[in-house]
Amino acid sequence: MDAGKHTIRKIVISTGAVTTLAGSGSSGSTDAVGKAARFNSPYAITIEGSDLYVADNSNHKIRKIVLR
Repeated sequence: MDAGKHTIRKIVISTGAVTTLAGSGSSGSTDAVGKAARFNSPYAITIEGSDLYVADNSNHKIRKIVLR
């Protein structure tokens, strides 16, 4: 995650490739897919099965991102 840019990112360790899974860089609180989603200072993540859970700190929410 990139708390300062309000995004959730994926890093491939072997290549160093970085992609954005969710968020566009603008803070907010929008449940949506990809860049249409909005976070406000995401803080922590965990994975359960194929779902990613994000602590959206300044919005006081736990958000779910479905990984496919």
